Amino acid sequence: MAITVNPLEFDIRPREGSCFTISGDAAVDTANPVPGKLNINLTNSAGKWIKLVVEGFYPSWTSIWPSGELQDSQSANYSTQLQYYTGWTIKFTRWAPGFLGIPGNAGGEAYVTLPNAGDVTINVTVTS
Repeated sequence: MAITVNPLEFDIRPREGSCFTISGDAAVDTANPVPGKLNINLTNSAGKWIKLVVEGFYPSWTSIWPSGELQDSQSANYSTQLQYYTGWTIKFTRWAPGFLGIPGNAGGEAYVTLPNAGDVTINVTVTS
């Protein structure tokens, strides 16, 4: 069993001044490259409540995980089978109170294309 860890590449929008940091990797057993788990870890460091919406973007739209409202310093985790989303591009959108307390995303989005095999872990920290 030889495990190879491959970093994921994220398209974060806006690139400068983004409202979150996001990173992730796929740990693949090169002797048996099959889909494993998709794990998402979310931490709120924004100083206000936030919501994270994770959804399929391409080839099909589907809701994967709406985190629900998290207060400052709270964390949440989600886990599912990667086999349902292999090769998909998924989108992360951050929602938080904006002008007059009305929720908005302020352009806080990130995209990543998931691999076809391995255990995928994505870490998201909302900073504003």
